[in-house]
Amino acid sequence: MEKNKLKILLVEDEVLVAFQMKRELEAFGYFVYEPAYTGQAAIDSAREETPDICIMDIRLPGDMDGIDAAQIIQSENDVPVIFVTGYKDSEIVERAQGVKPLAVLGKPTLIKQIEEVIEKAFN
Repeated sequence: MEKNKLKILLVEDEVLVAFQMKRELEAFGYFVYEPAYTGQAAIDSAREETPDICIMDIRLPGDMDGIDAAQIIQSENDVPVIFVTGYKDSEIVERAQGVKPLAVLGKPTLIKQIEEVIEKAFN
């Protein structure tokens, strides 16, 4: 799939981080929807927008974390997920692996790392 055709749903609870990631991903040539900041917002956006891939923070405000949201998004739309997290808790990482993500990347994440995972998955 060509970069300019790939649609990304970005889910990040920190507004400034989300803005920076969106800008950098767009500079790589991807189309990035407006970021979602909660798990429910991510689910709603995935239902509306049909993204090709979801870049999801694990810790999110509200009733569900990124892992829970990713499970719902995958069950409804079969959207691959890349988790990005600042937490290295083994229980969280183990739960995240249960979703079968393309990758679990630690923060701070370089956009180049994300781009490498996407390129590997879609080429």
